[in-house]
Amino acid sequence: MMASRNRIARRALSSWGQCPNKVLPRSATASFHTTAAPATDGVYRDLTDTRVRMPWIEAFHKQQKGQMMEDMEDTPEERDLTPKKMTDSYHRVVLPLGQDPWLSDTYINSSGHIRLGTLLMDLDALSGIIVYKHTGPGVTTVTAALDRVTLAHPLTEICDLEYSGQVTYASGRSSVEITCRVAKATAEGEPSKPEDVLLTCTFTMVALDPKSKKPVNIPKLEYSTPEEERIYKAGEAKSIAKKETLKASLLQTEPNDPESALIHRIWLRQLAYHDPNNSLRQPKNVVAMSKTQLSTAAIMQPQYRNRHQTMIFGGFHLKQTFELAFCCAASFAHARPTFISADPCTFRNPVPVGSVLYLTATVAYTDPPLLEEDGSEPHQVDADQPMTRVHVRVDSKVRDVEHGVAKPTGQFNYTFSVPKNLKVLPHTYEEYMMYIDAKRRVKHGDAQRKQEEMTSFASFNERSSKRKSSRIYQDLNSIHFSSLRGLGQEQQLRKLSTMDTYRKRSHSGSEKPHVGIVGAGLAGLRCADILLRHGFQVTILEGRERIGGRLHQERLPNGHLVDMGPNWIHGTKDNPILDIVNETKTDVGSWDTRSYAFDEFGGLFDVAKSDMYADIMWDIVQDAFKHSNEYSAEIDDKESLHDFFMEKVVQKLPETDQDWQMKRHVVMQMSELWGAFIGSPIQRQSLKFFWLEECIEGDDDQKVQGFVQWLSPAYAPESNPGRWYQDVVELASLTPETSHPTLLFYMYGAQSEHVTTRVAELQTKHEKDEFLVAYFRPYYSLLPHYKESDERCQPTSCLSTAWSKDELAGQGSYSNFQVGLTEGDRDIEVMRHGLPERGLWFAGEHTAPFVALGTATGAYWSGEAVARRLAESYGMKMAEVSQ
Repeated sequence: MMASRNRIARRALSSWGQCPNKVLPRSATASFHTTAAPATDGVYRDLTDTRVRMPWIEAFHKQQKGQMMEDMEDTPEERDLTPKKMTDSYHRVVLPLGQDPWLSDTYINSSGHIRLGTLLMDLDALSGIIVYKHTGPGVTTVTAALDRVTLAHPLTEICDLEYSGQVTYASGRSSVEITCRVAKATAEGEPSKPEDVLLTCTFTMVALDPKSKKPVNIPKLEYSTPEEERIYKAGEAKSIAKKETLKASLLQTEPNDPESALIHRIWLRQLAYHDPNNSLRQPKNVVAMSKTQLSTAAIMQPQYRNRHQTMIFGGFHLKQTFELAFCCAASFAHARPTFISADPCTFRNPVPVGSVLYLTATVAYTDPPLLEEDGSEPHQVDADQPMTRVHVRVDSKVRDVEHGVAKPTGQFNYTFSVPKNLKVLPHTYEEYMMYIDAKRRVKHGDAQRKQEEMTSFASFNERSSKRKSSRIYQDLNSIHFSSLRGLGQEQQLRKLSTMDTYRKRSHSGSEKPHVGIVGAGLAGLRCADILLRHGFQVTILEGRERIGGRLHQERLPNGHLVDMGPNWIHGTKDNPILDIVNETKTDVGSWDTRSYAFDEFGGLFDVAKSDMYADIMWDIVQDAFKHSNEYSAEIDDKESLHDFFMEKVVQKLPETDQDWQMKRHVVMQMSELWGAFIGSPIQRQSLKFFWLEECIEGDDDQKVQGFVQWLSPAYAPESNPGRWYQDVVELASLTPETSHPTLLFYMYGAQSEHVTTRVAELQTKHEKDEFLVAYFRPYYSLLPHYKESDERCQPTSCLSTAWSKDELAGQGSYSNFQVGLTEGDRDIEVMRHGLPERGLWFAGEHTAPFVALGTATGAYWSGEAVARRLAESYGMKMAEVSQ
């Protein structure tokens, strides 16, 4: 075994200490010897086993003799271009940082956090392994680009990490997309939880002929599951988008009209700063772009070479650029930067061993910027706690040691946040182009981050989740499909009125029919209520310690009761839930039509503008209902509500409108509100079956005045890395008998998973309250009249539900018809139909009449419907039953 240098040194010193005279005899010699091939410096050994094939001195001598390293590889006469599966390239490596403190020395910075630059270096090495699994031997592969790095959940502890990745897109030409991720390590075969994923990134690799260095074709990637198809299509879309982005590059086209206008405005501002007759002076927090630059030069040593021996490993190149970008942002801000993302980083030319690598980092853009596109002054969300996004561009070039012609080797782009109010000011035309390019990247990154699912992509290999492998889940599937097969033989679904065509269930006149109900939720309780009134014996099985399902209350410290389940009554026409509310004299309210919204930087929209945006958004929702209802049969099952929004927002806000780009952006942000209605992002909402969503109509009763939205907040990156949308209703505007100063926040999807996971980890009520108050403080602290020093503005307690962590809560409330469904309405009818021939019926919000799918009202009605069908199956006639 080969010990590390540090351990060898300690052993030598230990031996020295044991020598009685403290002097080694002249004849004694200390010999250090190893024949093991060392790994590339700084890269985890398991990622370099196949890379360096010979000591540098041997490679150097062969290079001197003119021998090409690639000639020594066993190049097959014909490359195998047989299509490959995604699972063929899957690779997983566990980095035992939690088990090996000495190993962690390489990965931990001075603040005790993970060094992202070192992780990037490892991930590039991982992508090298993966690409060769896909291409096979006989090609040279190089890193062409690091397309994007997204930090999902910052690590709060040093633990074992799992590197994993696979090829996610390959058209059969020379390039291949590889997606990698870093997560907390799990046991072999166990999938990672979304909250355990530290970061995800994608690399583009290119295959070259070893001799000619020209691109060569590689095996095409095949997909075999719907999830793999989704991943492949996403990669294909990114490939197309990259080509379109290149066409719009500032090296190909001039800035567009709004960008040109912005350049002119900044130029005028720059002139004003230096005009002695103008009172406007350059603020201290505005820094010239040229003064932000940091540069380095270094000789590329052979310890950092790649598997082809004569060139520097791309991961080392990435690490150097990232760490220089970090230093640049820190120098600019005089504060510690927090990494947000790495945007497309491109490698243009290889870096030879022995060459001199020159790197120059520049702060190219800040957000909030110096000026908005319309010329208005941007502002910080909180002047006392400012936050600025800093986009750093690193340009790389290489020369040989004789300082011959310099070659550009790549451009690298990183975004950080700093706790300062700072702005960068370009002066020269080149700097203006850098500024506009960086602005585009930040804007594109924001849009892409909105579209990315915050849940980590499915495990790359064919490991099944616990849910899919459970017998209960498999049994549910078998029941569903056998029901489909039986119904497929019929001309049409049986209607409730024809239930007597099924075999009647027998019972003696002296015994009550005995029915078992699994689940004491709203549907189960309503069904039991009706059956008991008609002489049935009923046994209800419930897994919780209470009945009512989601319908329950908890008491606030001030004595008020708060509904913790279905707070909304969906419509007021012929709604039995509203009838019960009226009978029990429960006060109700509804959202005010007026919208209050904060933009992504925490600025409050003008109320008129906010109403305008909201009106456009709701108009598009209504158009989507109508379109889906009329053309459901023709709509492609892959088309989403988001796609419909993208199409309609262009019509509603044409380019002739002033500030049309900004308006479209805000409307698309507000469209995320619909996610709170269906419990899932609108990118997943099927347009084909959108007509099946909540459809009960009716007028509103009392208005709740305090509905507020926070759109894609960018000012809480640590607690809200996904920039999850927030909305709240304040309950103080209810009638005096029920009003209380309570803020009711709603969340769903990845955000609810993130928050409920964190809450579940905490032990005491005090810890949970502290976390929730801190999590929501960035939002409620923006509300009018809020004062940090005012005790009345400080929350006294928190109540929270955790349905996403409740194993008995199924798939959550609301009906969510996702893209890809081909017979969503028929699926509902099949579940509603059940298996009466086997004595099995289904009730709940997902088997409700179409008009009330996914609502408390629907659950109530479905319980009634099953009770009627059960009675009819025993030959009984149901009487009309009141609530």
